[in-house]
Amino acid sequence: MQAHNHFRLLHFSLKKDLDDIYLTLFLRTFALTLIGIFIPLYLLKELHFAFADVLMYLMMVYIFLLCGYLIGFVLIRFIRTETLILISIPIQIAYYFLLYNFDTRNISLAVLGVLLGLSEGIFWLAYNVDFTKFSDKTHRVDEVKIWYVLASAIGVIGPLLGGFLLTRFDFHVVFILVIILLCLSFVPLIALEKRSPVYPRVIHFKYVFHKGHVKNAQRYYVQGVRHLITGVFWPLTIFVFVKEYFSLGLVTSGAAFVSFFVIWWTSGQLTKVNRVVLTDFSALIHGLVSFIKVSVTTFEQVFLVAIASYTTYGVSEIAAESLSFDQASKSRPVEFFVFREVMLTLGRVSMLAVIFFVGLDLLASLKLGFILLGAISILQRFFLH
Repeated sequence: MQAHNHFRLLHFSLKKDLDDIYLTLFLRTFALTLIGIFIPLYLLKELHFAFADVLMYLMMVYIFLLCGYLIGFVLIRFIRTETLILISIPIQIAYYFLLYNFDTRNISLAVLGVLLGLSEGIFWLAYNVDFTKFSDKTHRVDEVKIWYVLASAIGVIGPLLGGFLLTRFDFHVVFILVIILLCLSFVPLIALEKRSPVYPRVIHFKYVFHKGHVKNAQRYYVQGVRHLITGVFWPLTIFVFVKEYFSLGLVTSGAAFVSFFVIWWTSGQLTKVNRVVLTDFSALIHGLVSFIKVSVTTFEQVFLVAIASYTTYGVSEIAAESLSFDQASKSRPVEFFVFREVMLTLGRVSMLAVIFFVGLDLLASLKLGFILLGAISILQRFFLH
């Protein structure tokens, strides 16, 4: 039975259009996992920015990520989604080029936030619409599973290799490698763009806040908070304990390796369970794990909590994303994904704003973030349905 499932998934991934999308995603994801968790540390430790400056930078990233979605919303009426993805890649390359030169040139941190946000927003709107278009409704859970399992597998290698390169060389070497991989990610999309037909899209902003979208607003809001706290605050907390880039990569990759198998097995059960229940339950458990993060004091505790965190995060994201693609395919995909990004951005930016205005030091701010995520997860599960 296991072998049969693997061959089925291979069949899905080798569909020509999805194959090109997966290859682009592989190259892009590998590039970003090499450096992603280390960039806040680069700003704090190498460039000596205050934590408040980093919070403001993150606000700029998320606000302009939404702006990227809105720009894509306008452009997607006239051009291919594949062209939008191609547009996003040079913007992201420019971001890493400026990071490479940051310590030798007078570059504003706000400019970096704008570039990263725009590139991410344009990419993810186009990618989500593309995936909705090319994926098979009957087997969408399996195709989302491939996406996340692929990302999880890369997540095992990327941080470990990135940490090694940072220890052996420096950030500039990793920035160059990331730029090369992003350039290579152009190639599959060029082929897909040539095959993809151009057709005008009838898109109306009034449908962004359709009642069918709004009913899930709180779920996307909490998801946005979860992205911020788990994706940014948790790696910073790990570094506070391990104090080395390679050790951070080792803990992250080791936890991702263990959680990979749990996510693989659990995601295989998605067609057999109620995904709404699984999404909410796994998000609740992830929120409860966030409470535990406040009290970790040893390397062993950090590693065990990291496994629990990445596992519950992965399960909740696979379930939530498969539900999102189902909803997008039944309504207006472009308007749906813009609405979802509005709520994700509200979650991220409101959390950053609270932590910024409270004005605690780094470690206390990180702990406050974990407490707030746990509290919001409980509130969403038991009181907001």
